[in-house]
Amino acid sequence: MPAPYTCEAIKNAFYALTGQVSPRLYNRISINDPWVAYVEKGEWPTGMGFTINSMMLERTLTNSETGTEWVAATPSGSGDVATTNNNCLPTPEVLQFGQTLTAFTMYRRNIQTENFCINDLQNNFMISQVLSHVMDQLETVTEWVWSNRFQNEYYNLCDHKITEVNSQSINMSASSHDFVGNPPTSRLLQGTLEQIYIQLVLDGAVATSGAIGLGMNDQPIFALFTDANTSRDLIRQDPDLRMDFRYADPDKLINTLGTPYSYNGYKHVWLKFPPRFDATGTRVYPYTAPTQTTKGWKRLINQAYVYAPYQVSFVFIPTVFTCLYERPSTAPGGGVKFDYASHMGEFQFLVIPDKFCNPRGELGFFDALYASASQPGHTYLGWAIAHLNCAPLRTPHPTCYS
Repeated sequence: MPAPYTCEAIKNAFYALTGQVSPRLYNRISINDPWVAYVEKGEWPTGMGFTINSMMLERTLTNSETGTEWVAATPSGSGDVATTNNNCLPTPEVLQFGQTLTAFTMYRRNIQTENFCINDLQNNFMISQVLSHVMDQLETVTEWVWSNRFQNEYYNLCDHKITEVNSQSINMSASSHDFVGNPPTSRLLQGTLEQIYIQLVLDGAVATSGAIGLGMNDQPIFALFTDANTSRDLIRQDPDLRMDFRYADPDKLINTLGTPYSYNGYKHVWLKFPPRFDATGTRVYPYTAPTQTTKGWKRLINQAYVYAPYQVSFVFIPTVFTCLYERPSTAPGGGVKFDYASHMGEFQFLVIPDKFCNPRGELGFFDALYASASQPGHTYLGWAIAHLNCAPLRTPHPTCYS
C-alpha cells in the first residue's frame, strides 16, 4: 500500500462465538415521546437558499372601544344652507396593519455506525437475529433524534416560559427561565393552567387551529404535554375535582392522544422524557453516558434525571412551528441525475469502494442524514411551564405535596 494511505482500523462490532452463549437474544431499546406524531410537517421550498423568512400577519383591531367612537347621525347641511356635515361621509377610523418577519434556517445532522466487515459478520453468533435487532435500534435512534429535535424547537420558539412559584401570582409574560435566580418552588398547578387557558382563548388559539378538539358544551380542548406523574398529581391536588377528571367526556377524535380523560379544557398527553434540570440549571438527560459492557457499550437510566428537581411541561399548540423537511433532488436539470438519498434519518447501508482500503466492497456502514428547518408560526400561543419535579415517592415530598 502506498505510504500516504492509512486505512481505518476495523473491529468486529458483534459477538464472535468463543464461549457458550444462550441462543435467546434480548434487545434494550428506549421509549419515545409523542412529539413526532403531533408536530406539523411541511416541505422546504427548493431554490430558496438555506435561510428564509416567515411572515406573521399581526393582529389588527380598532384603537379603542369605549363607546364614544360612535357618533350620532345628523342630516347633511341645514335647510338650504350647505355645511361641512355630510351624512354620507362620517369621519373614518384608519386601521393599521403589521407584519413581522422571522428568519429560520435549514439544519442538518449525520449519524453513522462503525464499519462492518462482511467476513466478520458471516462468522458472528446468530448474526441474522442480531442484525434484525440492530435495525430496530437504528429505527429507535431516528425516533429519538426527531423527538428531541421537536421538543427542543418547541421550547426554544414558544414565547411564554413561565415559572411556578409559591405565591398568589406568577409572571405570565416571562419569556425565559432562570433556574438559579428564579427557580420553581411549586408543582404544576391547575390554577396556572386555567390562567393559560383564558389567555389562549383571548389570543385566538381556537381560530388558529390551536385546539385539538371540542369537549362537553363545545369548549375547546388544548393539549398538555407532561409526564404521567405530573398528570396524576393534577388529579390528586383537589379531592373535589377527582370525579370531574374521572368522568370527563372529551371528543372521540382526541381519545387516542394520551390519557382517556380531560379536565377544564386540557387533554393530558404523557411525555416519557420531558426536559429536566438540576439545581444549577443544567439540563439532565434520561440516560447515562456510554459505559463499557461485555462487548461495546451500553447506556443506563440516569437516576439524576428521575429525581431532578425541576421539570418543564408544555401547553402544546400545533401551529407554534412547522417542521419543513428537505426533499432530496434526484434530477436537478441539465441531464444530471443523482441516486435518492433520504434526509429523514432513514439508515442506509453504504459500501464505498477504495482501491487500497475496500477494494472488493466488503466493508460497509450504516448512515443516516437528517435535515429540517423549523418555520415559526403562532409562537405567541406556545407555553413552557417550569415546575418542581415531584418524583413518585412512597411518602409525600413536603415541597411538592404540602
